[in-house]
Amino acid sequence: MEMRLLLVEDEQDIAETLIHFLAKQGFVVDLTPTLAIARTMILDNTFDLVLLDRRLPDGDGLSLITFARMHNRPQRIILLTALADIDNRVNGLESGAQDYVSKPFEPRELLARIRNALRHSLPAQHNLKV
Repeated sequence: MEMRLLLVEDEQDIAETLIHFLAKQGFVVDLTPTLAIARTMILDNTFDLVLLDRRLPDGDGLSLITFARMHNRPQRIILLTALADIDNRVNGLESGAQDYVSKPFEPRELLARIRNALRHSLPAQHNLKV
């Protein structure tokens, strides 16, 4: 079964690199560079996991976590951001993200974190090959 990810990232180079890398790993990746489109996508689709930047053109990515919760669309979220200090990390995790990855990052480490997040939050009948 293919896993579907939502990538909310406004940096084109990072987005293209991640989409290419994750597609090679068997993931289907939908991309949006803005929170406004991400909100619509979360309401209209089901994603296995969201990769979410914090600094987006139309606001802080953390607001998407709150939005999803308010609309009864909880998401597994890995924050992917240049905001690497401890206060931002703690704030992101306390806001409901499952993990926090600082830019720049190694794609293989991100892949391991994605697989870990999926493995630890899937129902028992769902088999994920890792």
